[in-house]
Amino acid sequence: MIIEIILLISFLLATTFIISYLRFYVSNLGISSYKYNITEDMENAAIGAFVFFIITSSFALILFGLGILHWDIFPMTISSIGGISLGIFLHPILLYRSIRSSIDKEKDKIIDKKVLQVAVKYGGVVTISHLVLEADLSIEEAYRALKRFVDAGEAYLKQSGNLRFWDFPSARAHLTKIDYEIIESLIEVGGRIKKIELINKLISKHSWSIEVIEQGINRLEVNGILKYDRLTDELRLLGISIKD
Repeated sequence: MIIEIILLISFLLATTFIISYLRFYVSNLGISSYKYNITEDMENAAIGAFVFFIITSSFALILFGLGILHWDIFPMTISSIGGISLGIFLHPILLYRSIRSSIDKEKDKIIDKKVLQVAVKYGGVVTISHLVLEADLSIEEAYRALKRFVDAGEAYLKQSGNLRFWDFPSARAHLTKIDYEIIESLIEVGGRIKKIELINKLISKHSWSIEVIEQGINRLEVNGILKYDRLTDELRLLGISIKD
């Protein structure tokens, strides 16, 4: 009895994985070409499993009646046939899970690209609000995407007061050193700083001229990465604060 149960389970698992693999990978069953829902597919699989079991069991009985198939292996044969039949019936569950996983991965890939595009646009700094507004994501989608970047070491969660934002250093790697350092200096103070304070800080740190720093500020303002309020002399990163 134990051998028959082992055979049934073994053939069940093997059949489930093999058929699912053949349908999804070898036959190149794409997401869009999967024409069945799980219920309809299982109905078709049930018919196929029933037909297979009747035909193979009948053939086994004929062999047994002719004396070709002996009694000592007959129960094992029926168990094997039953396992294969169950595998045929249940394989749509594994197939459907594989397709759903493929759909989710493709969706994540598209979302990740949108998140990175917004991050590059704002010099590597974004908030949930920016992703909801500009990438057309839900709050949950934005959080999950940002978590993937954090887990991969491509982004870092930072906080300024009650404001949380995500820093993508690689998203501003294409910028000049001056522009990069201006953004870094703004991030260190939560995204807002007086222009004169920033200039003094960069002069002290890098010995750059005021003219060079002014050019970097103007360049970042033109590119929509920061905004300069001439009334208050305040610079702020637009990736942290919503644009006026």
